Amino acid sequence: MKSAIGCIAALCASSIFGAWPLEVSGQGAEYGYIGQTVIKRSAATGEVLGSGELLKDPLFDPNLEVKKLTLRYAPDTVATRRSGAVYTVSRLMDFYFPTPTINLEDTAGNAVNNLPLMVVLHSGSGSRETSAEYARYWASLGFTVIAPTVRSDRFGFDYCECYRKSFYTAIQDIRAAIRLYSKTYDLSLLNDSMLASTGTTPGQLNVIRKFRKSRTDGNAIFLIGKSYGGTIAYQAATRVQQEAFEDYLWANGPYIINGIQGPMNMGQGGAIDAVGVKTIRNYPFPAGRIRGFISRTAAVFDSVETIDYGGSANPVPGLFIHNTCDKVVPYSQRDFVHNTGLCDADIVRPDGLADSTARMVGSSLITEHMHNAGVYSELLTFCGGGHDSNRCAEELIDSSSAAFVRRILSNAFIPGDRYERVYRYNEGNYSDQCCAIGDEYGFMLKCSCDTANPYSVVDLPYMDPSVCPMAPSCELTSLCDLQAPGLFGMDVETTPVVLTIQLLNDGQAPYFNVGSYEAGTYGLRIMTMSGRMLYAAMLHLDVGTNHIALPAGLPTRELLIGALGNAAPVKFHLAD
Repeated sequence: MKSAIGCIAALCASSIFGAWPLEVSGQGAEYGYIGQTVIKRSAATGEVLGSGELLKDPLFDPNLEVKKLTLRYAPDTVATRRSGAVYTVSRLMDFYFPTPTINLEDTAGNAVNNLPLMVVLHSGSGSRETSAEYARYWASLGFTVIAPTVRSDRFGFDYCECYRKSFYTAIQDIRAAIRLYSKTYDLSLLNDSMLASTGTTPGQLNVIRKFRKSRTDGNAIFLIGKSYGGTIAYQAATRVQQEAFEDYLWANGPYIINGIQGPMNMGQGGAIDAVGVKTIRNYPFPAGRIRGFISRTAAVFDSVETIDYGGSANPVPGLFIHNTCDKVVPYSQRDFVHNTGLCDADIVRPDGLADSTARMVGSSLITEHMHNAGVYSELLTFCGGGHDSNRCAEELIDSSSAAFVRRILSNAFIPGDRYERVYRYNEGNYSDQCCAIGDEYGFMLKCSCDTANPYSVVDLPYMDPSVCPMAPSCELTSLCDLQAPGLFGMDVETTPVVLTIQLLNDGQAPYFNVGSYEAGTYGLRIMTMSGRMLYAAMLHLDVGTNHIALPAGLPTRELLIGALGNAAPVKFHLAD
């Protein structure tokens, strides 16, 4: 195994500790307007009505200059909440687009007619109506948008397994909505005489003509969602093949699990594209048109390895936004034991085997998995805060989300890179959902104000309470009280230590070169970029230079953190 120098300039500049990916202009003809000032004109008179950067600045009034078209992507159905209450799911989607009465042109005077699509997904108890304001926000930036109502069915049970099937049925609906959009976009590229030969009805022709005027670009589809919507945005964009899902979710035969609440049929959900109106019955899901996703919290059950990037998974880039104190969808991972927590893990499967635990994996480990698989990702970490986003950060989140889309469309990213920014709220705006100091999943090394924190944390500015009505409720005197349990205060003497990682091998296995001013015992820790501990040991150091062999089994081609005593940590990676 070859070794790599600890933190060479080129590596650090491209790592999560370096500069955020740059906004790049002049990316080519397809989306060359990105980074330019786009002119907004009246289509009737040619009068200049304004200007700004498309997909960044709010060029359109969300209420007066955004049109809406409602379409049916599948017949209505019913679903059941966890409480057992049955409700109707009106499987409709709203298509939003900037009004055609306004023309857009780039700096060369060319008309801009390729606006990417953003699919806005609602939370678990939401609908297209609850997504309307957010959908109009994206349309005001110059996106075209669809906001569908999809099933978030819990089937009247509180089993953890319900989520697995719920994700599947929601993805069926999302795919049907995108298939209808995509087919309509394809037809909008044909002229009316060609459409007549396809048997297009007058009603369909009217919709197709509106698609033409919308300037939507069906070759650039992004998905975004919060909470439940964030998880299904990630999974719908990534798990695009039938074999990516457990076969019992869609097989013809029943798959009945049992538990304290009684039997539940997990199966017979139908094939992944069995949902939809007749016109899309044989239209395939356009996986190649999915360019990226934005997940404001995302989760996978069991293990990230269920997302097989070497096989069935679609390797599209993603942006993740997550609070470290999220007790619903974990930042890193969370185990449910028996009936404690979010859901009941106690079930008996059809083969008679019993399960009493379930694991949910969150954004931090998902992005690590994407990085290891060579898939680009970004992660915004907010120290503290619960499942819902702190309103103090909404503008930052939305602007970062739009910037992510511009980077992807501009090809201003490197496949496999994992960029991260860590934020701390101002104490006066701290979230009222914070968890107690010492919660093992709540505060990590990356959130600490300790000098051993290897991250360049961004402290958010104070916002007036009238704008951001958040009050601190954790009895903190400072957010720098946030310490990662087990990572500091190892009850050993902390005399000065100089840690220099050169990963010398001299024909042997790599080792650390450590210089110490005084003899003593110190704690060595090796962690992933998310703060997950890979190795911890107490070491005796002599005065002078010490050679410390690296433990076996460390991951390669991944940036790691080495910390010893109270010395400043060092970032390094191992080559194959």
